[in-house]
Amino acid sequence: MGPGHAGVVAEKRIGDSPRLRDELALAAERGIAPRRLWGWEPSTILTPVYADVVWWKPWTWRRVLRTISTPEAEFDEEQVDLMLAAVALRNDTGGHGHLLSETTSEHANPNYYGPGWMRFGARGPFTDWAEKARLDAVDAYRAQFPKDAPPNLNGMYWVIDRTED
Repeated sequence: MGPGHAGVVAEKRIGDSPRLRDELALAAERGIAPRRLWGWEPSTILTPVYADVVWWKPWTWRRVLRTISTPEAEFDEEQVDLMLAAVALRNDTGGHGHLLSETTSEHANPNYYGPGWMRFGARGPFTDWAEKARLDAVDAYRAQFPKDAPPNLNGMYWVIDRTED
């Protein structure tokens, strides 16, 4: 097993379903089993515990002393497997969104031309105009101070407003 083997197994378990990946991430964030997102709710079995019956005292017959509540387990083996697969997949995904087990494999090496080769290419750059406006505002604020005494920006933030025609 090479690095990222768990991610490959998780990829096979979850498949190429972005929706399933998103649902598993939401379930993990909420701390619930994925099947609860799909409409399932755990049931609770109530078991009554009856008092000792005295045959000559009919009022004691079928008298409930207490009720034992037994909830159904939320996480069964399949739900745990799904959550573990989602964690393994998240841990094996690089900042570029591809599996590290693929991007670091021999097949991804640009000098490899054997069976199963793959290539990765970059597109861009792209500009996030709201982030650019924020960083420009930070730069403008810093420019107000002398170079030898930069401002302490700890705890400071800038709000970006959207304006339209």
